[in-house]
Amino acid sequence: MNILIFTAMISCLPALSASAQPTAKIRHVALQPGLHNDIRIGGPTFPSRPWSWPARPLPAAGLRPSAFNSLSIAPQAARAAGVAASHDAPAVAALERISASLQAPSAPQADASAQVGAGIESFDGGTKSPITPAASEGSPAPQDGPGTYRKNDIANARFGTIEQQALIRKAMMLKEMVDKKIIGQERATSVLQARLVQYFEGFGSRTQDPIAAHIIGLPGIGKTAILDAIEQLGFTVERINVQRFAKDGGIPGAFEKELQDIALRNTDNPYILLIDELDKLPEIVKGDEQTVPFIGALSQILNDGYFTTKHTGKVSFSNAMIVTTMNFSPKEIETFSASVLPSPKSYYDFSIEDFAAFDEWIQKDPSARYKLLSRLFRTNSVGRLAPNTIIMKPLSAEDYVKIIKLTADATVEKTVKGARLAKRVSVSMTKGFEDFLYQHTVFAPSGARETISKVNVLIEQLINFGTKATAPGSKSLNQPRRLTLDFDAASGNVSVTVTPLVSRRGKLAAQEPFTFSPAYDPGSKLFIQPKNLAVAPPKPVKQSQREKPLSKKAILAARFPKTGKKAAGLAKKIGTIIFGQEETARFLEAAMNAYRNRPGPVEKNPPFLVLPGFTGIGKSEIAVQTAKLLGMPLVSINLQGFGSDSTDALVNFAQTLADAVDAARKRAPDGKFIVLIEELDKVNEISSDGKEVTRPIMGIIKSLLNDGTASVPGKDTPAIVIDVRDAYNIITLNIPVKRFGFEADPRLTTIEDTRRAARILSRNPAALKQTLGAMFREDTVGRLLSRCRIMMPVDEKAYRKIIAQQAGLVVDKRLSDPKTKRNNSLLSIQMTPAYRNYLFSETVIPSEGARNTVLESERRISTHLEEALARVPRNSAMATQPATLLLDYKPNKAMVIASLLPKSGPSKKQVIYRQKVALTFPPLAATGRMPEKRHLVTAHEFGHAFTAVRLGLRFEHIIVVPPKENVGGYVKFLNQDQSARVMLAKLYSDLGSRAMERILRSEDPRSELSVLDITPGPRTDIKEATKELWNMIYELGFDPKGGTIERMGVEGISQYAFFPPISPDETRKLGRILRRMENALVDDLLKAHDRDWYREKVARLARAGGMKEAEFYALVGHPHPGANAVFLGEKSRLADIFADQVEKPAPETIKARDFKQDDTKTTAIENLNAFLDRFVGLLKEELHPEESKR
Repeated sequence: MNILIFTAMISCLPALSASAQPTAKIRHVALQPGLHNDIRIGGPTFPSRPWSWPARPLPAAGLRPSAFNSLSIAPQAARAAGVAASHDAPAVAALERISASLQAPSAPQADASAQVGAGIESFDGGTKSPITPAASEGSPAPQDGPGTYRKNDIANARFGTIEQQALIRKAMMLKEMVDKKIIGQERATSVLQARLVQYFEGFGSRTQDPIAAHIIGLPGIGKTAILDAIEQLGFTVERINVQRFAKDGGIPGAFEKELQDIALRNTDNPYILLIDELDKLPEIVKGDEQTVPFIGALSQILNDGYFTTKHTGKVSFSNAMIVTTMNFSPKEIETFSASVLPSPKSYYDFSIEDFAAFDEWIQKDPSARYKLLSRLFRTNSVGRLAPNTIIMKPLSAEDYVKIIKLTADATVEKTVKGARLAKRVSVSMTKGFEDFLYQHTVFAPSGARETISKVNVLIEQLINFGTKATAPGSKSLNQPRRLTLDFDAASGNVSVTVTPLVSRRGKLAAQEPFTFSPAYDPGSKLFIQPKNLAVAPPKPVKQSQREKPLSKKAILAARFPKTGKKAAGLAKKIGTIIFGQEETARFLEAAMNAYRNRPGPVEKNPPFLVLPGFTGIGKSEIAVQTAKLLGMPLVSINLQGFGSDSTDALVNFAQTLADAVDAARKRAPDGKFIVLIEELDKVNEISSDGKEVTRPIMGIIKSLLNDGTASVPGKDTPAIVIDVRDAYNIITLNIPVKRFGFEADPRLTTIEDTRRAARILSRNPAALKQTLGAMFREDTVGRLLSRCRIMMPVDEKAYRKIIAQQAGLVVDKRLSDPKTKRNNSLLSIQMTPAYRNYLFSETVIPSEGARNTVLESERRISTHLEEALARVPRNSAMATQPATLLLDYKPNKAMVIASLLPKSGPSKKQVIYRQKVALTFPPLAATGRMPEKRHLVTAHEFGHAFTAVRLGLRFEHIIVVPPKENVGGYVKFLNQDQSARVMLAKLYSDLGSRAMERILRSEDPRSELSVLDITPGPRTDIKEATKELWNMIYELGFDPKGGTIERMGVEGISQYAFFPPISPDETRKLGRILRRMENALVDDLLKAHDRDWYREKVARLARAGGMKEAEFYALVGHPHPGANAVFLGEKSRLADIFADQVEKPAPETIKARDFKQDDTKTTAIENLNAFLDRFVGLLKEELHPEESKR
């Protein structure tokens, strides 16, 4: 018989009756003769606890040595063995009796598990603590008095089991591991490591409030990377994607089942539950509370150590450590700016210093983290989360410098070493180039994510350029090279110095270097491919000529991948198919060169290009043509069919995309393909009334943007996995035109209107963020913003090219054989300039984009073709004779004329079709007599425009023909810097309509009674003038003798202070100021010209119906200042102070500014200065009479 030494770890059981006691099991006990063996007795309904037990010999009890044995202890067997079920039964005696009963002849010796008596451990119901068992006979009881102790017991209690010690050692590696990968988060990693060690040291001792750590920080600074590091250390980790639990993803009980499965998998083991981006399940949405079941379950776990539902019952998490991550709410950060920073700021306007101040506020203000969490969660949830938060520090300038350096080194390592070592290229960077990277890749609101991505792309580009760059006389394309990347701050140019290396006596020697400077495009934040790049490798040299120490074949293969040359000239080819998108085409050429030269898939942040733009400008088409021209497979999926929030739509979308991606990957010979996801706006997350909408599909999109992969549970199949890390991904989305007030009328919304709006979005991240924020949630906007490249609406030149192309396309569709592409009709179509102008005026609707022009032009040309052919007799010579159909248009008659022009022979042009057409947008110009109202509107708008010219205010165009009912004419002013003089010029221009009506409608315009001769038409102008005057005097402080105050407050639209309305007397004073300003304007205009001059100019403008600014300047005899928005009414003092640094105005602008105008022979500056002096005098006389008397 083997004698075994047991060190027993026995469960604490409450005093139970024999019938109520559960079965306990000794699980997985490997018994070794002569050794100490650990026994853990526990069951599914009570936790295991360590038990102090003296080592003593016990019989083998029928258990197999060196094997795993399961010992079940049931009440019935306890009674059979004579073990009492009372809570005063000593555990030692109990085990001895159990052992003896197992050796009895009646006990089955072959069975490795035996049922024996319960009541193994005593429990004191009064003190709620275990009762120390008495020693059995023959063995001295331990004597642990106040002066005695056992060192081994103390060491074991303090340092835990061998398994615990191993886990703690791993935990102690976290900070060192993370700090090597993530810059600037030493504070957070120190705290998180301490929490991990605390968890493993105390494992098994908690039944409530499990150890938790809630990591909160700005986007893109390493929160998710920290979770990845925890997983990489080898702990048991369970990870939850909370995106799927937004409203349970439409599946009742989904998260309860997943949490239950996690708990059951880890019943007795330590494990870490990682929950990323918990802020994606907010309980507070736009100030309103909502129930989020997952947050409720998490709150219960954090408080009680378990959660209970009707689906799962009670599920314990007391042995888990809970780690979550969250992003700060941008709204709370903006609120902080309003209360702490010198002035309120949009989140996307925050600087590194602003974020540092924000971090200092969080660290010093005890309530700060509670305020931040309260933006997302209810009070109860905040109370459970806030005590265990770990705040990640915003990145400092020094942190970004380190990130740039590490990223640059890693990019060089990836690009020219390892698998790409055969390129034989070494790379070095100067401090100036690192400064350039800092200036152009650091955008504090996006964190390190954007910096890493941009540094990686830019350095990859320059290395690719440098390996293929050529120079006159240099023949080093197949030699090793040393590249030096530099930046000259004075010239603003990045330079790449290429030093060819040659093998001499077994060593590499430098040859004559050459330098080139690729242009940097600030819009796309990419370098434009220079022209000095070789697109094909040099001819291979003979074996005898090869330098033996080097493998040139390998160098050539590395530098000139077979796909590299195909992207050259892509922009030019696209330009022959898609008009007006030259900038986007150039960007795609550079991006595709970088992508196709990349050795393989990326681990995270795959290449994604987001193309926002107004409708119908070619966003999808440019992606399609790129794939076609480069011979790359294209995956195209339109989200219009997946706008539902149902589970079926989610699964269908995932399956459709996954299948298409797999098919494209198989068709791609070089592993390169394009994924096009169209119309992201069709799954908008913000409704038209500003409320958030659940879009499960957006969870997939965001996962792809982050990691390049996404996984969705299938219906009756395993998870659907989508992986686009090896693809070039393009997303298109339509910007709603209604947001900019665009109308489907070229007279109200011009080509320039749409292009100006697009420029604002392209150059102003805050404006783009606001636009995207009206369609998507904040976390989605953060992922999209740095990847966006605004596609510009096409300009007039492109529209005219599109129209000119349509005749040939109509011939191809209508008259050519679809198989042979041959024009069997021998008929071509030619359009006269007048007909093209007709199509331009009728089909170009800027708010609807070029697509409308293509479709509508094609429809009209096709209609006129069919009408003409229907009038050609089939038995006539013209029916078969090669000919040209000439389409013409007579504007004065609104008539289309179609003629047949034989291509050979004596026959002359023959008119076969005349048709008057109904015009959607009649021309502005008029012939013959015109209504009197047209002249009245013209006088009104002429007053605005000519006053603006006199004072240097700029405008785009003037329209005097009402484009629709209840709309008058208008002058479209340009946006200009709002200085006091600009505002004053605008105020006088508002009054210009009344002044001009007095001049043309009154016998004596200077008489005070002349105001009775004008119409009420300018009442809107009075409103505008009143607003301008109010702002200038009371809010902006432009009254030299007055003050300045913001009466509406700065906290949203609510007032924080109340002011009494201005008195009737003060109102009358303001009215007199406007009237006297109007009188002064009448006097000035009459000094400039007499009434006959104005009559003649107004008549010509009425006849034209509208003019561009340049045409109006020509009408009034002034030199035009050029295509810019320069205000001519002042010469900035700053321009003089910084004359050696400020850009000089164009010559035509200077000429217009210095022009001596009209009969007064005064410049715009002199005119406005005179009006300014009058204005100040009026303020003194009317508002400060006491000052004027001094």
